[in-house]
Amino acid sequence: MGEDAHGSAELINQLRADYGHIKALMVRLETADKAEQDHVLADLFLDLRILSALEQKFLYPSLSQIVDEKQISELRRELYSMLTLMLELESTYASEAPLESTLSLLSERFDQHVRKDEGLFSQMEKWAVDWRTQLVSVAEKMEIYRVELKQQLCRRLSDCSGESPFKSNLTIRRRCA
Repeated sequence: MGEDAHGSAELINQLRADYGHIKALMVRLETADKAEQDHVLADLFLDLRILSALEQKFLYPSLSQIVDEKQISELRRELYSMLTLMLELESTYASEAPLESTLSLLSERFDQHVRKDEGLFSQMEKWAVDWRTQLVSVAEKMEIYRVELKQQLCRRLSDCSGESPFKSNLTIRRRCA
């Protein structure tokens, strides 16, 4: 890959790593016992919220001049839908059947979203020469915001009264460390 494509590759690699991590959590949740589900759900919810915020705040706005607004709107709706499913996962946690069906739906929607983002990545690689500086800047901003957002979310979770089944102090300390 040429020097001009570096910005595109860095940004794409960051997002692909996030996708892989979230998918691994979903797979792990399918086989987790009750004790481990708390930790995996906390990790999944935190990471999906962070990914959603990064894409909404940095990726999509950076592509608005070169990607159809309809495509961006659809991707944003998908992110919202996945976050809604995560809230449903939290509320149905006690019942195994809804957990499995909701997780299956979340996994399906996540896979669809990733496939659509991969289409964007192909477009980004074509435009890398013209947009290299902007893509490098977006990648750097995303990484800084990722750390800040994780700290903010972890502080909020630490302040929770614990009514959520997967917001235990152990999970928060482990995930937010």
